[in-house]
Amino acid sequence: MIKLDLSAQYDPKHGKWYNSCHDCFVKRPGYNDYGEAIDLTREFFKVRSIKKEDKNLRLLQLENRFVRLVNGLISIYKKYNGSIIYNLKMNSEMSKLERTVTPWREDRSVLLCNVCSEPFGLLLRKHHCRLCGMIVCDDANMNCSNRINIACLVSAASDLPFEYDAQKDGLLDVPLSIRLCSHCISMIFVGRKFSKDVEMPLSGIFAKYESMQNISKVIDSLLPVFEDSLNKLKVETTNDPKKAPDAKSLNELARVRNKLLGSFNLYSTLTRQLISVEPRNQIEKQLQNSIKIASAAYVNEKILPLKSLPAILNPESQKTNNNGQKDEPEVKKLSQLMIENLTIKEVKELRQELMVLKEQCYLIESTIQDYKKQRRLEEIVTLNKNLEELRSRIHAVQSKLGDNGFN
Repeated sequence: MIKLDLSAQYDPKHGKWYNSCHDCFVKRPGYNDYGEAIDLTREFFKVRSIKKEDKNLRLLQLENRFVRLVNGLISIYKKYNGSIIYNLKMNSEMSKLERTVTPWREDRSVLLCNVCSEPFGLLLRKHHCRLCGMIVCDDANMNCSNRINIACLVSAASDLPFEYDAQKDGLLDVPLSIRLCSHCISMIFVGRKFSKDVEMPLSGIFAKYESMQNISKVIDSLLPVFEDSLNKLKVETTNDPKKAPDAKSLNELARVRNKLLGSFNLYSTLTRQLISVEPRNQIEKQLQNSIKIASAAYVNEKILPLKSLPAILNPESQKTNNNGQKDEPEVKKLSQLMIENLTIKEVKELRQELMVLKEQCYLIESTIQDYKKQRRLEEIVTLNKNLEELRSRIHAVQSKLGDNGFN
């Protein structure tokens, strides 16, 4: 129901209530309008900056404790190393150092693990984290705390100001470990691990794939230029069939086409190199197969405009017979020109096209074999059709090249 006046116009102040349809109800002025908007961005920024400052201060505190603990433990070890008599004294001093780095929580006051909240018992013992002092369990499934070798810790945080180096000072042979909870491990080491992973060079498969992506960008940028030039020549030839195509336009079209063929050849070469890389795990193997299929589909889709050219590139396509009448224009593919009329440049272009086609044929054949093992029969039908088209095209190019071709 809405309020209407005597002329059936919406009047929320002086109108009377009347029944209405759904459209009139939702289309009345003021329905579902937005109210006053209050921008809380600055308040959120303040809260986030406070949280971030607290996190940074907490991280700095843990790092200082970590450096102090590592330096102290190594110093004590080097002081008493090789002495059987002072072995007990070394363990006592290390325990005192761990308690002075951070205050430990009282065992009796804690009944649950600080990480997984599981109750402690006979089978689930209490352990103190050496950096935060919280009491955690040592459940292997929950991974709440772990004893980590001191050399591994120093190597993982090599940017911290330690007094000892893991390799120079022979820390790999030091039989010392520190128990840390998962929270402290995440706060100190996760960010450093991520930075190191970003700086590390890509594996062989990803490096090849990145190069393939760069080549595909070049192909995608050149194809519209080639198609525009081709369409302009078509329009000129259609408007004036007697007029020969502009030599400058033909040269530009041939230049772009050669550049595209070279890019396709390089793309196929990179694909073959990527397939030859030995995958390090099952995930990389799956990625390798997916990239192989995607590259074959990409080349089959993008190379279609280059497979044939219109009759405008053949100025002798229109001929006159003995009666003085013009024969119908003969539209020929580039590979259908007479063998004896092929220039060195045309032979080179056909060879490049033949190389690309053969490589794509090889990729699809290997993909079909993999799919047969996986019983993916529906996809095999589509790949067989693509393979037949490629083989027919290869046969056509080889027949036109003749002795100028290669096996």
